[in-house]
Amino acid sequence: MPALSSSIESFNPGQKVQTSFGLGIISATSHVDSIIYVMLSKQPTGLYLFRPDQVETVKSEHELSG
Repeated sequence: MPALSSSIESFNPGQKVQTSFGLGIISATSHVDSIIYVMLSKQPTGLYLFRPDQVETVKSEHELSG
């Protein structure tokens, strides 16, 4: 797995991310606590909390092809 970003400012709600538990979508970020709330696609419904160094931005197919 490539180096992970460690800056919470680089994450936004609605953004697709890869975690050690699988793919997910960011629901919210907390700059106060440096926590990213993620809904995981293949896990029970709920929000999972991650630190910025535990998630990686998933590039869109458009970015991958260009």
